[in-house]
Amino acid sequence: MVEEDIVTVTDPFGYFSLVPLKDEFLLEVSHIGFKTRLIPINSRTHEGFELTLVEGELELEEVSISANKERKVNLISAINLKLRPVNNAQELLRTIPGLFIAQHAGGGKAEQIFLRGFDIDHGTDIALSVDGLPVNMVSHAHGQGYSDLHFIIPETIEQVHFEKGPYYANKGNFNTAGFAAYQTKKSLDKNMVKLEAGAFGTFRTVGMVNLLAEKMQEKQQHAYLAGEFFRSDGYFESPQNFKRMNFLGKYHGKVGKESWLTATVSNFYSRDYIKQWL
Repeated sequence: MVEEDIVTVTDPFGYFSLVPLKDEFLLEVSHIGFKTRLIPINSRTHEGFELTLVEGELELEEVSISANKERKVNLISAINLKLRPVNNAQELLRTIPGLFIAQHAGGGKAEQIFLRGFDIDHGTDIALSVDGLPVNMVSHAHGQGYSDLHFIIPETIEQVHFEKGPYYANKGNFNTAGFAAYQTKKSLDKNMVKLEAGAFGTFRTVGMVNLLAEKMQEKQQHAYLAGEFFRSDGYFESPQNFKRMNFLGKYHGKVGKESWLTATVSNFYSRDYIKQWL
């Protein structure tokens, strides 16, 4: 008779439970990037215990990838964002299939958005959010639903979740044509500084730095600060002399055994000065 294996997985806090078929059995614990552990268990004496894994070499077996025509693609991950470098978070909308944007007033104004035949203006018919907070302005002099995403630093985006189609109840009343939900990184893999320069007096610099020591990060306590400065004259007859500064501070940590705390602070400033020659 072949013995049946019981399989279980941990929750986000590392807890797991299982009901064994017999009093004595062998517990196998494994995770990618860690050494597998085999632990003899006597269920009559082990009601609960704590275990740790040791880091090991990462070895993956051959993987077979196949496409499922019925599966929807509605998530843009950090890998996609790295393959398509952008100057601002507004341009990340271009990664959504079927969505187009157009800029007609320099870098200090939200772009025009078009999705599946909808002229969304600056956000009238698409719900935009960052970490669950709505970006659409309910009342704005330029138009209902005005949404300017230039306050987001592109390098801080972890993923973008989107759907196309009308009226998702949990996304509010602006998702006539769909929604796009940005999610910023909860932690940084490493510190980073980036310098970029281009035509028309364009210059951009970005910095991201961890605020907590590695010992704190091992305890699942993360905090980082990110800053961005951008300037450009633009391709205009009269130089735009546009400047934009963004700052983001974020803390994400484990509080207690089954709770997480996330706090975010951001600041955004932009200005242009066009000289008129008569």
